[in-house]
Amino acid sequence: MKPILAANLFRLWVGDIDLDAEMSLIRHKFAVPSMTASAWATPCNLDMGLCSEGTAGVDGLGNSEDRRDFRWSTRVFSIDPASARDVDDALSVQWDSTEQCYRVGIHIADVSHFVRPGTALDQEAAQRGNTFYLVDHAIPMLPPTLSEGLCSLLPGTDRKTLSMEILLTADGFVKRDPWIGRGLVRSCAKLSYADAQRILSALAPEPRPDTLEADVVVLHRLASRLRQRRLERGALCLGRRQIVLNWVADGDHEHHVQIEPRDEAHWLVEEFMLLANESIARFLTRHCPENALLRRHPAFDETQLQRIAEWAQKRRYTFDVGDTKAIQTSLDALASSAPAAFYAVRNRLAKAMANAEYVCAADFEDPVAYRHTALDLDVYTHFTSPIRRYADLVVHRQVLLALDSIPDDTLRLQTRAARNAQTISAISGHCNQRKRDAEAAQTAATWLHLALEFYDKPREYNAIITGFVNRHQALQLYIPSLDLEVILDIAQDLGAVVRRQAESTSTGLEELELYWSPSVLAPDPSGQSPAGAHCEASQHRPVPDGRADTRRRW
Repeated sequence: MKPILAANLFRLWVGDIDLDAEMSLIRHKFAVPSMTASAWATPCNLDMGLCSEGTAGVDGLGNSEDRRDFRWSTRVFSIDPASARDVDDALSVQWDSTEQCYRVGIHIADVSHFVRPGTALDQEAAQRGNTFYLVDHAIPMLPPTLSEGLCSLLPGTDRKTLSMEILLTADGFVKRDPWIGRGLVRSCAKLSYADAQRILSALAPEPRPDTLEADVVVLHRLASRLRQRRLERGALCLGRRQIVLNWVADGDHEHHVQIEPRDEAHWLVEEFMLLANESIARFLTRHCPENALLRRHPAFDETQLQRIAEWAQKRRYTFDVGDTKAIQTSLDALASSAPAAFYAVRNRLAKAMANAEYVCAADFEDPVAYRHTALDLDVYTHFTSPIRRYADLVVHRQVLLALDSIPDDTLRLQTRAARNAQTISAISGHCNQRKRDAEAAQTAATWLHLALEFYDKPREYNAIITGFVNRHQALQLYIPSLDLEVILDIAQDLGAVVRRQAESTSTGLEELELYWSPSVLAPDPSGQSPAGAHCEASQHRPVPDGRADTRRRW
């Protein structure tokens, strides 16, 4: 692998970058909401939809007799990013000697208790659709009074939840349908992912029973079984990791640039959130099959799959596209034997997949149509992040109606009126668009900050050439350390010329020979790259006729 000057991969802005102006353009283009809203002005007013029981109690809890109380009988804790203030979810685990299995609690903030359908606050949340994350700050879906306060499952505070308890055997099998209902919890700790990972990575003996550390270890074991079985069933692991900018001074750099970690602590939480979402989807399709809000992921386009298989076969790699399990098995084999091919195929598969989307069950006559292909699940929904996603809040309301667990008659009528299939279908479409807006805004903001960082302080990253594009006039590169695919124009970015392209008779791989003139390869007296040459001269070894020995095969 050759070092590639990272500054040249982010040619989005030229010259001086006005960060504020560019961010304003991003906010306008993707309809990013403002940090505040008029609907947030009086957050404790009953008419605005907050606190269905008025303002009783400093925490807005009011009467909790209809809730199952986990505060004194169950050790509840959360695992989140260290900087998170909007804590949607928390976990608990206990051994049930009677059932001879583990009782795993998944506790989700009960946002529906505070946000009534049809109110100004609800309308504002619906319009926003989700929280927007823009590198150095978040624009919440709900006012901070809720998102970071009354709804957030912070340690040492009583919080209302919509909880489920799932009975899991030591092998990670679900014993029967989970208990689902309103709960009241008091988290004992807010662990960061790093905290949880330190517990799991500790070389010390097993933690003492009946401790927080022991709970983390037990949940990790159960999550490992769930994950293993999910992958064996046919789930795909194509997820691209996001670039994370940590704003911490480090020598000459203002922040670290890295990709989000995917360690054991992350997928511990992920497995239980997936299990909760699947369980709720099954619950809804049984109790309100005509209007359940679900999340589908369409199947691969067979033509594109065959093209990927042919692409791999041409390069003498075996790649089975018979089903999702075969695809994942083939990917795993490539990852260990041919990393460059693995990255290229994985990226092609990701592009060949349609985006997951919210739908109303009534939109399809055949239930097969709302399968989630990547997870290999018949039904799936979003339930676990109601502070940050409006779709989850709607799902909470559907669950509570199905449970007949809305004590207020007026509120019950309001919720039921907003639950018809036509309304759910419209909400699904709107949430899909706002999710696309949020993701596009986050990507644009990240690239803007990267461009600014690399413009001032260029860095080098190892890259793998995964193919040729634009009629062999550009290189397709993958940067493993950033999990990033980029296109490098041979003439504009490298200052080179393609002199020969052919297919190797021995390997079947495409070959390009690139040439640089001696003037391009000669270093500038100032130490800078020559005008028009975007790669550092030290990257190329000149040969007598001025050609750089940089031929790459793929």
